[in-house]
Amino acid sequence: MDKNLPIVEQNKKLILKKSKSLMSVTNKILANKELQRDDDRWIERLWDWADEHGVADSSWVEYNGGYWKGFPRNREKLLNLRGLYLGENDLTIIPKEIGKLLGLTELVLPYNKLSTLPREIYNITELREMIVAYNQLEEIGREISNLIKLTKLQLHNNRLSAIPENIGRLPLLQQLSLSENRIIHLPSTIGDLSSLTRLLLNNNLLKSLPDEVTKLKSLKGLWLNNNQIEELPEDMSGFAELSILSINNNILAEIPDSVSQLNNLTELHLSNNHLIAVSDEISRLSSLTTLALAKNRLLSLPVDIVNLTNLTNLKLDGNPDLVLTNEQKEWIVELKSDNRRSISIDHDLLDRR
Repeated sequence: MDKNLPIVEQNKKLILKKSKSLMSVTNKILANKELQRDDDRWIERLWDWADEHGVADSSWVEYNGGYWKGFPRNREKLLNLRGLYLGENDLTIIPKEIGKLLGLTELVLPYNKLSTLPREIYNITELREMIVAYNQLEEIGREISNLIKLTKLQLHNNRLSAIPENIGRLPLLQQLSLSENRIIHLPSTIGDLSSLTRLLLNNNLLKSLPDEVTKLKSLKGLWLNNNQIEELPEDMSGFAELSILSINNNILAEIPDSVSQLNNLTELHLSNNHLIAVSDEISRLSSLTTLALAKNRLLSLPVDIVNLTNLTNLKLDGNPDLVLTNEQKEWIVELKSDNRRSISIDHDLLDRR
């Protein structure tokens, strides 16, 4: 018997074991390649969508600091994308695969024809800015609360009739633009947006504001022009930082006295309402530079309004029954004598008695 037979058998077993191991590695490599192809199919679907809708490859735009506009056709560029700018493309649909671009911090989609957004967009939790203005959106998903790093949300010029109740779960949001929609009321949770500095709600269907809105202690500008607002919250003192309050073209009959506690207010716009009188307390707004009271139903002005010495823009025209005191007339004449000031009054106001 051959004495080397056990050694040969051992070598065969070793070779067989190594072959099996090599096959296992090969199978894993092939499987990984197949998995890679599967993983890349969502990218291919995005490229197909971009091609189908005529979205150009990304190119550098020298404007406002510069940015990449379009949709990258390069895998590495796409996966490393931070800002996606697809405005003015007549898009009617955004594919759900966009939600896989988890590195995005800016999503800019204005001037399209979008009526809805895929829920997967709300998976992009790194988003800081989301601009979907000038579209045809009818709703915003509750999942918006996932975007906890959002600082700017622009949804103006759409078809929104409501705002999700959990909008208040965006702790870093600073700018919220909802103008030119069909919003009937605001959820009370809007008062939880503790970082908000600018809130734009022009041209909606609002009749009132929730009292909780005055919890926005960081708010510096509030625009409510062209609504149907009949009254304001009784206690406005919570707007500690408010600098601009614009409520032109509504149906306000009075302004709460608490407005006088807005010590940082520089602009107060109340033109084209139903005001018969303005509270004497308004004369305490010593920082006021703009006071717009045109096209109301005013009969008189607060006696101490002459103490508003920082006014550079005063609008009183369109109040045919307004009569001033002699002191107020002298004050108006003095204001008008300074060419740096803009004073709008009816031509006969100073002659009325």
